[in-house]
Amino acid sequence: MKSIDKSKPHTQVGGKLPLFYMQNGLGFNRAGELLGLFDEQGNAISLEDVGDDYGSMKVPALRELLAERGIEVPEGAKKADLVDLLDKADGANEQEQELSVDE
Repeated sequence: MKSIDKSKPHTQVGGKLPLFYMQNGLGFNRAGELLGLFDEQGNAISLEDVGDDYGSMKVPALRELLAERGIEVPEGAKKADLVDLLDKADGANEQEQELSVDE
């Protein structure tokens, strides 16, 4: 499971005793466990809100999303490669849904 690296830049949300930390678009609780995706103001972002706009997401968030979906990421993959993997996965899911509706 992904956890926060407090040695790298991160933002405390909620004052001296933070409610959570943000790092690269990902939110973590005080124990450092991943909570999900967050915008720059600290608002939670659902995957429905992201839609197909993966290009606006940061690389760590894209990697986390790919991991959650069980999609293997090639070593040295760039942001464009990650976006392409997600787009292809979305296309495959749409085709599966169309097949199940037709049956």
